[in-house]
Amino acid sequence: MSMATLPLLAHAQVDTPSTFREAVMLFVTALRGIIAILFASLSVGIVYGVVRYFMSTDDADAHEKIRGYLIWAVVGLIVVFGMWALIGVLSNTFGWGAVGIPLLSPPV
Repeated sequence: MSMATLPLLAHAQVDTPSTFREAVMLFVTALRGIIAILFASLSVGIVYGVVRYFMSTDDADAHEKIRGYLIWAVVGLIVVFGMWALIGVLSNTFGWGAVGIPLLSPPV
């Protein structure tokens, strides 16, 4: 292990949740981070697939392979967006409003 990572280990202490609400909030916060990583990687993957699609203008087999890749990337993006929306609905329903999903309110 590198000496540069030692300060990270010192701050890696996680408080153990003492109530069910704290456990759920910890789980949802972790899930929110995972969703953000998936959303970013799928977005990069879609851009990469579109670039590859336009770069291989002559090869029909490559177009079919890339088209399948892009379809599954869009399906994955829809699933990740659905997970994000489900967490938002559950957060609003059960009053976990400050779990980490940004909620915008109109100015007063």
